[in-house]
Formats: sequence, C-alpha cells, structure tokens
Amino acid sequence: MIKNYITYNYQLNKKLKGLGFKRKNKNSFIRKHEEAIQSLCWGHYTSYGEPHVKYYSITAYIDFPVVDKKVKDIGVIVESIGQGLGYFMPVPGYKEWRLADDATETEVETVINEIVTITELYVIPFLNKYSLLKNLIIGIENNELKFCMNFKCLLPILYLVNGQRDKACLYMEETLNKMKAIHAVRINENKKLQELYGTDNIGMNMNKTFENYKMYVEKFNGYLHDNISED
Repeated sequence: MIKNYITYNYQLNKKLKGLGFKRKNKNSFIRKHEEAIQSLCWGHYTSYGEPHVKYYSITAYIDFPVVDKKVKDIGVIVESIGQGLGYFMPVPGYKEWRLADDATETEVETVINEIVTITELYVIPFLNKYSLLKNLIIGIENNELKFCMNFKCLLPILYLVNGQRDKACLYMEETLNKMKAIHAVRINENKKLQELYGTDNIGMNMNKTFENYKMYVEKFNGYLHDNISED
C-alpha cells in the first residue's frame, strides 16, 4: 500500500540518490551538475472516475542560477528548459504512471524502477549535455531542443550571460522584424475578413505574440542602457 506521495518512498529516494538526485520537497528532486541545477518535478491528477488513484507525471528541467539572476534583473519571463520524461525516450510521447492508494509493493516497485531506468538511460545524458551554457546555446541554435518551439526570449539572455551582448541585440532585432512582418500580414487579413462579414469583432483576440515580444525587447534594451559597461 502506498500511504504517502510517491516522492516520499524510501526506494525511490535511495535509487535517485544513487543517480545524484536529492529530494528538495514533496514535488521535486534536484542535483547540481557543471553550471546547472537539474531537477525532476512531480505532478499528479485524479481522473477517469477512479477513486483513490493518482496518475503521476514527471518533468525534467535544467536551470542556470546565473541565467535566473539575469532574468530577474531584467524583469522578463523566459521559456523553461524542460520536458516530460516520456519525451526523452527513443519513441517519444507523453507518459504517466498510475498508482492506487492500495497498490501492492510489487506495483509500486515496478513504477519506481521504470522511472529510475528512464532517468538513468535517457534523461541524465540529455541534462548533462546541456548543463554547460555553451552547449545549450549551440543546441538551441541548431534546433536540437525540439520539445520547445522556440527560445526567442531565453536565447538573448544566454548570449548576454555568455559575453555575447552584440549577438543578443542582433538576434532580438532580427526576430522582432520577422514577427513584425507576420503581424502586419495578420492585421491585413483580419481587416479583409471584417469588411467581408461586416463586423469589427473578427481579430479582436488576435495573437499578442508580437506585442509581447516587443515589450520584452524594450525591457532588455532598457537594461542594457542602464548597464552599458556589461559584457
């Protein structure tokens, strides 16, 4: 029987400790590697009309303290570097683990062993590779981190932290110009639809991606102006 949240399980803690992870709180395990902090974060939900059953999902993240500080200093929000455990596997896809409150020790052990095996074979090699800032930058530039559609907010900060201020500015300028062109096309399309259907309601909830990124760039440039000597 599983009496507590799975992250309190002794065998799970012992096996993850063997991989270098230490439980931080109810929902996460962390370990330090190279320049980054790697974490495994647990979430759960109850569904399918099953009482006393939890479906656990796990997401692996990489965080760089120096990057987090820069994000806070600039006052922006950036993309997270992480994905669900199932997406690290050779055949990627969403994965969850079902455990009933009255699960047997064997059922619990089976779930724990699968989680630990996936972590050891697939997750850790990925996390280790991108726990160096330079590797992460190259990975994003080469579209190796395909689980996220883009890192248009994170990448300029990585460049800045890596001493590539000019590259950060050039990237933001090029990205903003591309988004501006797409934004203009959408506005024109919405105007045509409004004229065609005789209503002003079409396009009222138009994607705010361009405006949001424009504000991001303004904050970033404001920070650079106030910290002109920063490499």
